[in-house]
Amino acid sequence: MNTVTKKKIQNEVISLLTSSGKKSLHILSEDCCSEMSRLVGYRIMDSNPKTETIIIKGVLTNNKQHDILIVKEGNLFSLIDPTVWQFYKNKKTIFLGTFKGIVEIFGFAKKFYGGMWSLSENLKRSDSKKEQKKCLSVIMKNLG
Repeated sequence: MNTVTKKKIQNEVISLLTSSGKKSLHILSEDCCSEMSRLVGYRIMDSNPKTETIIIKGVLTNNKQHDILIVKEGNLFSLIDPTVWQFYKNKKTIFLGTFKGIVEIFGFAKKFYGGMWSLSENLKRSDSKKEQKKCLSVIMKNLG
């Protein structure tokens, strides 16, 4: 994924989260990791047919669950957390790194967030439009 695409995706996430008011990203990003990760995943697949997107789920040490997104493009895996601010208030980017495989990603996620991580689902391109609407609806309700 190139730098321009990464910046565009991050700007869309920030714009969506802040559309409801002037709360901090830390507060706005709480309780919407699942829908936001899926929404971003579907939008990435729509814009680049050569990508696959995978959701991974972590059960953190405080028993909180967290979903983040893997974007597979060729032999590289990018890890994206569209709601990273709920854990790291001052984080400058939602892009956590590029990796050579899933095992490497799980190791990173465990160090970065703690807890135990596993594959949750492969997003299906055919579900994109319907699922984006659902995710967006839940996100907007959560933002109040």
